Amino acid sequence: YNASNPSSSAPQVAFAYNQFTNSSQPWKILFFHHNGYSGGSHKDSSSIISNLIAMAVDTNVDAVIWGHSHVYERFGPQGNDPVFYTIGNGGKTYDKDNTCKSSRIPCTAVSPRGQAGFLLGEVNGNQLTFRYITQTGENPEPITLPADGRSSSTNAIRRHPSGGGPKTTSPPPSGL
Repeated sequence: YNASNPSSSAPQVAFAYNQFTNSSQPWKILFFHHNGYSGGSHKDSSSIISNLIAMAVDTNVDAVIWGHSHVYERFGPQGNDPVFYTIGNGGKTYDKDNTCKSSRIPCTAVSPRGQAGFLLGEVNGNQLTFRYITQTGENPEPITLPADGRSSSTNAIRRHPSGGGPKTTSPPPSGL
């Protein structure tokens, strides 16, 4: 990603940049396989951070979702930056000690009680809500992204990989 001249970026990155820049959709969501930030089985990728994440921030992407690292993690949202999800533990129980191991990045590392799960996105009117659904049906840390701006969730982790306010969480809700 060439931030000073996005059209000279690699072809796929330039395509994505143009799609996000010219989109009039209510939410912009970027999916890719390899993780940028992670304290799980695959650590931070400086190449992803300096390229795809930089492009996502510059184009006002709302959410970035990746896998690769075999854990569930959520970074952000913080200010006008996207919320970042590592969701690479579907179908497996993460049997580690359930803590974020990234030395550079504050995050919420949660495979709740070691459970596998998946990330569900639901649109209800002008709101998009992401929920991590565990094997037992728990959905800790729902994040709601309104169509007219960034997350207003009271469950937001107020630390972003680049720094920011204090880490705060709310108790997980029960049921779906």
